[in-house]
Amino acid sequence: MMQAQGQHDAAHERFALADAALRSGALPPLTQKELEGCRALFWLRSGELSSATRWAETYIPSDAPLTPYDYPRIALARTLIAEGKAARAATMLAQLAAEAEDAGYGRFQIWALLLEALAHHMENDTPRALTVLERALALALPEGYTRLFADEGAPMAALLRAAQGRG
Repeated sequence: MMQAQGQHDAAHERFALADAALRSGALPPLTQKELEGCRALFWLRSGELSSATRWAETYIPSDAPLTPYDYPRIALARTLIAEGKAARAATMLAQLAAEAEDAGYGRFQIWALLLEALAHHMENDTPRALTVLERALALALPEGYTRLFADEGAPMAALLRAAQGRG
């Protein structure tokens, strides 16, 4: 949230506090994983792809059930997209969206779908991208989830214009 509001330094300070909590062992393992994913997302939004890539190379997926805050899996997919590995990310995100649907995590499902749409768009599969995006929009509009789309910037804006043109 701080980063979206342009408070980049404040966000860095919060991560420094979180790092201290991690080192102290005060955080449960699930919270540690969530924090790692949030940090990777922060790096990606800050243009620090090399940091996100180093994190992704050491990330070990869990067999644990999906949580409503499973940021590492989203961060991994976003990292793959940023690295130009959109096809691999799209496959991962389709699975993630299905798991989120099964678990009843609507916001997470929408997030995975819109990222999957972007990944298909990067692969020049615009028809598939628009089909997936339409599904995300159908879920998002009644709930008012606009921030998820806005956070994706110009690539999402272009895809939304294409969807609007399609009707």
